[in-house]
Amino acid sequence: MAFVLPEEFTSTKPPAPLSEDVVLQTLSPRRIAVVKFRGSISDAIISHKRSYLEQFLNSHDYIRKGTFFRLSYGPPWVPDFLKRHEIATRIE
Repeated sequence: MAFVLPEEFTSTKPPAPLSEDVVLQTLSPRRIAVVKFRGSISDAIISHKRSYLEQFLNSHDYIRKGTFFRLSYGPPWVPDFLKRHEIATRIE
């Protein structure tokens, strides 16, 4: 699991974690291709969206770097039909 801090925080200014299990990392800039969608999520939906993104990248001559990953937004108490997700991968 990962969280993204707002831009105003730099590697020297983020709030201190309350648990030793939390590790702060600074990631280098990267290009990401995503497909966005709303609603509940399942293995079948993830597979479908991943295939869609993979076909798009192949048809537009993008080169994928690494694996696909899922991003989800919002707190757990938000109803499924309002949840936002993305399937993403790094590209060159």
